[in-house]
Amino acid sequence: MTVHAMEDNRMLWRFSPGYLSRSKCGLSEGFLAFPSRHRGIEIWRRASDVSVDTPLHSDEDAISTPIKLPRIAAALEFQFEEARSTAAEFPLRRSEEDLRGRYTPHAFISALHVGVVRMFRLRFPVLVLMNSQDDDALLLFDVRDGTLIHRISISFIDTGRIVGAPPNFALASILERVVMDLDVTESYISVCLYSAIVNVPRCEVKPSTGNASKTTRILVHAEGRPPQLYQEVRMQLVKLPDVSRSSERGLGDRCGCP
Repeated sequence: MTVHAMEDNRMLWRFSPGYLSRSKCGLSEGFLAFPSRHRGIEIWRRASDVSVDTPLHSDEDAISTPIKLPRIAAALEFQFEEARSTAAEFPLRRSEEDLRGRYTPHAFISALHVGVVRMFRLRFPVLVLMNSQDDDALLLFDVRDGTLIHRISISFIDTGRIVGAPPNFALASILERVVMDLDVTESYISVCLYSAIVNVPRCEVKPSTGNASKTTRILVHAEGRPPQLYQEVRMQLVKLPDVSRSSERGLGDRCGCP
């Protein structure tokens, strides 16, 4: 990952080649999250924000960076090694402006807590993810301190009161349900399935059990019919050109015939 200045495209900072195991990163409010080569989720933070959260500028909203041991989400030595490597490549000139575009280790959430990450989304201060071992659960972490906020079972979709869906709409069974993407805001969790997008208010999901109550209102955006059916209908309606007549006209042009 490389950070460039927007005004002249000059390189400001970058990770060492091969440091990121995947191309997807999450960026929100100065926090950067991505799956680690060391199995887990790394969280880095914009260095210019860390310089503000010093004892001279601290307040109730200040965030401590990096998270240190014995906290379970403490940043680890391999992250600091990478930070030292990038600092050597892009040395500072003792100016706060030089911190622009730079990131520093903030936290590491190990595979013990997140498993093998299948998909994730970062919306400060929440990191929501799904792993390959437990594809029925959404894990919500607070990136400020790395703590697990909620573990929510996707089966809440089956117990809630669906609103907004077309008549006779029915979700696929839990065994056939495939999650394509997910998102989170301060108020809602969105789960994108193959044929529908399901939105549920976070305040109505019980964090103690991970399940929604039977009165949970679930807003569903869905088509009345599966998307592949619309594609098949469109292909039937599109009139294909007459290939034989087109070929005859082309041959006539080449031969000089009227």
